Amino acid sequence: MLRWRFADRVDETFLDELGEVRLTVEPAVARMAALRRTDRDLADLEDALAAMRAAAGRAAVDHVEADLAFHHALLRAAHNELMAQMATAIEAGLRLRDQFVHATLTSESADKHAEVLLAVRKQRAKAAEAAMRVLIERSIADVDLAKKVHGSR
Repeated sequence: MLRWRFADRVDETFLDELGEVRLTVEPAVARMAALRRTDRDLADLEDALAAMRAAAGRAAVDHVEADLAFHHALLRAAHNELMAQMATAIEAGLRLRDQFVHATLTSESADKHAEVLLAVRKQRAKAAEAAMRVLIERSIADVDLAKKVHGSR
């Protein structure tokens, strides 16, 4: 299903394809989460966001784990079993992406995640979808910048 190619560097084609998949799937997930989330889902999202904020300035691995927790909680909050099955693929790709980006750049994205959470909390489906699209577009831009930095080494 997914091809993972590791050599001396991260597979940049895979990162590009991951961005495309995330841009297709995650805004829809955010929209569904805004409509279907429970109080437990909100608590999980808030915990993950708090962990992201706490990870600022610490080791990249702390940010990666908090980011993964947020996206996983959002997938669960959509309450769609088929979307939840995508969590494994997205999580593995997101882990690789985060490690690649955070090894190179200091990218503070907690505020963008907070915008998604706020829209989900207020059950504003279109706003949640739009906020997630902005977050992923920033993620794609971070990957592009990290590729340039890696290319200059």
